[in-house]
Amino acid sequence: MTSRPNGGEGYPYTNWLNVVCWEHRNERFLHTWRIQGSAVNRGPHQSLITLLVLGFIAACTTTSDVRSMNETLRTDYAPLEEEQWAIGQADLYHREFTEQGLLYGDEAIVAYMGGVESRLLSQNPTFQDFICLFVLKSPSPNAFAMPNGNVYIHAGLFTTLENEDQLAAIASHEIAHVTERHTVKAVISSKNKLIGSHIVDFATGGFGLVYFGTYASIMNYSREQEAEADQVGISLLSDSRYQPQAMLEAFQSLNKYPELRHVKSSVYSSHPSFKARIQTLQAMVLATPGSDKHGEMQDREFISIKARMMEDSLKARLRHQEYNLALTIVDQADNFFNDSIKVQFYRGEVYRGFARFPEKAAREYHWIQTGKARADPATEEKFLQERSANLAAAIQFYDLSAYADPPYVKAFRRLGEIAQEQGQNQKALQYFTQYLELSPDARDRRYVEHAMDRLGRLIGETL
Repeated sequence: MTSRPNGGEGYPYTNWLNVVCWEHRNERFLHTWRIQGSAVNRGPHQSLITLLVLGFIAACTTTSDVRSMNETLRTDYAPLEEEQWAIGQADLYHREFTEQGLLYGDEAIVAYMGGVESRLLSQNPTFQDFICLFVLKSPSPNAFAMPNGNVYIHAGLFTTLENEDQLAAIASHEIAHVTERHTVKAVISSKNKLIGSHIVDFATGGFGLVYFGTYASIMNYSREQEAEADQVGISLLSDSRYQPQAMLEAFQSLNKYPELRHVKSSVYSSHPSFKARIQTLQAMVLATPGSDKHGEMQDREFISIKARMMEDSLKARLRHQEYNLALTIVDQADNFFNDSIKVQFYRGEVYRGFARFPEKAAREYHWIQTGKARADPATEEKFLQERSANLAAAIQFYDLSAYADPPYVKAFRRLGEIAQEQGQNQKALQYFTQYLELSPDARDRRYVEHAMDRLGRLIGETL
């Protein structure tokens, strides 16, 4: 691995500023890496304990007046103890994300995000040594930055964006939080929250409704900081020849996701209201050269990555039984998925979820609309009454995908499971048989064969 330069005579950051980012920089975000002797080589529980202990120790210090990155890169700047602590906390978060496999590391996504980053920072080459863009395996449409210069774009954010310009707009806003040191100030001012506790649910794979953004909840910015990040971000867009209008378009697109209004510290949340923020953004954009232009709508590389992020986010929603949010992705999928039959299968998954877990679906729906975790009786009753209709809809969508040409094979297993649940043993056995005949190397073959053996015994007993 290429060693990190000292950044010039008297450079103050050699031992502490974003070593992780530099390791990735030299080989365009190395796909695999290890930090010897650090928390990443300990067990996940030890790493979380380390986070908690460091958070407790740092609670004894005081907040400080932190300077912008331009000022801190001066050779005579001596980093404050609180700054070093804040960046250390961010590195621990990143190591947990890496250890838990929560970051995309495949070549296509890494290279694409690296290109966006390089273009945004092309007029600020020094910043490129300290800022890294990553894609986080989270289905929520969000993004956040950390004090060590790492910017995390959630996979779910791609579902809201239309082109690379809009992606760059969100990234530039988060980069501005880094360059203006808002992230450092936010972590220092939030140190009494025992920061390590925020990662527990996330590190164990929890993306439940009440946890949207909890791992970024320490990033609470003032109205002035948000406005500054918008302005600096728009300038970055203009300087890198992205369209400034994309900043406005990106934030407007988030209005399609009402659940973000209830998420503290989401990229959607703002001071003051969203409407007022849009008005302020409009004024900023109009005052920027090139504001009358729009981003390219048919960027093939962006569309390809967007389709993958949408499907990954959809699968995550389904795994965590967030069926209403999954449906918002399915409703867009036909425009981006190459396989329309697969879309029908996923639609079947959503409606089957509504039918199997009406109480959870009601609670999720009520939270999206109101921000309250407990469903009201009327909403719960509605989902209970629609249970049979939702199951019938699921069967219809599974049928469409199973008997298409070519068939979507997984649909036969789902139809078999539904028939089994309804006591239609002969029908279930037929579906499972079709599934294994069409998919002889299925990973779940042993599970399906076990189900078929049981069904065969039940059928034999009734003859």
